[in-house]
Amino acid sequence: FAAGKTADDIEDLAAAIRKTSTATEGAVRDAAAKLLTFKAVSGEAFDSALRLSQDLAAVGFGSVTSAAVMMGKAIEDPERGLLALRRAGVTFSEAQKNVIKDLIETGRRAEAVQLILKGVSDQVGGAASMQAKTLAGAYNQLSESINNLLERWGATIAKSLGLDATVRARAEAIDRQNKAAEHAAVSAEELLDTQ
Repeated sequence: FAAGKTADDIEDLAAAIRKTSTATEGAVRDAAAKLLTFKAVSGEAFDSALRLSQDLAAVGFGSVTSAAVMMGKAIEDPERGLLALRRAGVTFSEAQKNVIKDLIETGRRAEAVQLILKGVSDQVGGAASMQAKTLAGAYNQLSESINNLLERWGATIAKSLGLDATVRARAEAIDRQNKAAEHAAVSAEELLDTQ
């Protein structure tokens, strides 16, 4: 992927975020897919931005996916992105904004990105793990773990029994029945028209 991450890296990161928050792996994967569209977000910044996206979601700044888009915008285009973060409730001082702007203008983007990530982290960092430590968070994690287990069992059973081929064969048989019924209806209509 463009962010210097493999599909396995993203799967591992999604699983890690799920284990320390109330997010589902699917939601984190969706957020990662959105974050991958931002070319400036890569490496460790990608991981941090994705984790902070869940923190933003945990404190009510939208979903993990919409927060990932906000984070991507903040990193890709700090001037506009910081404005979007401010509208969502994450603020940066004028001094912080000026330092970030100066760093970008002098070609020190990586340092600017680190300041953005630190600014967001200072305000919401750890919120997702705190939410996960509540009773509701524990139930949420239990539910997600059970769902993941059932999905894996289902996939294993379906594969071993060849259910995918069986289901496709049934669908094809039903399609043939539908065509036959359609032809029968047309024939009956034609018969009635001739009388």
